[in-house]
Amino acid sequence: MPDIASAALRYQGASYVFGGIPSHGIGQWDCSSFVNWVVGHDLKMAIPGYSPGTYNGQTHGPVVLDWATWSGASTHKGPPARGDLCVWPGAGAGGHVGIAVSGTQMISALNHSEGTKTTGITGFGPRGVAVVFRSLSGNSSGGVSVPSLGIPGCLIGLVLMPYEIVKVSGGHKVKNMMTGRFYSRKPQSEERAKAQLRALEAAEHNPGWRGRRARRAAR
Repeated sequence: MPDIASAALRYQGASYVFGGIPSHGIGQWDCSSFVNWVVGHDLKMAIPGYSPGTYNGQTHGPVVLDWATWSGASTHKGPPARGDLCVWPGAGAGGHVGIAVSGTQMISALNHSEGTKTTGITGFGPRGVAVVFRSLSGNSSGGVSVPSLGIPGCLIGLVLMPYEIVKVSGGHKVKNMMTGRFYSRKPQSEERAKAQLRALEAAEHNPGWRGRRARRAAR
């Protein structure tokens, strides 16, 4: 079995790009495309939707939800072994994935400000989402194919948790099309609604981004 943790630790200190395409350069990845690059490209193992040795990093590849449900890995309660995946199943900010380097630490691509780094496992996933540990067998086929939407893989969250600006009496509001929730009590200008939409998407798709960071990123 390849040493997944050692392969990942070579990238300690690399940057982060939301929806990043790894072949564009070191650090051009988010949490899931970082795992895709290490496991699929560097170690030439199977990853969701790709047979061994076929992932070249020229697309984002599978996202967190794909890693959470892939038949090529087995779930256990933990603690994780070195090289296991630490997965918080969910879309956008509701999901995250890292590679365990010990029973208590992992390396993952966190966000734009912190980049790719080693942290604890506890406290570094999305709030309110339980972590699951997944062991890779190293000899699986690619399993179920990941659907191609013509957009970077982690942006699938935009389809699962879609926001839209709707016109209401007196102005505009941002609405979550899945839940029907509106994100402002009063109507606002279209320009302000667009800024709020960008902030919501920044918070949704970047683990650890909240409040001022998300608003700043949306400007």
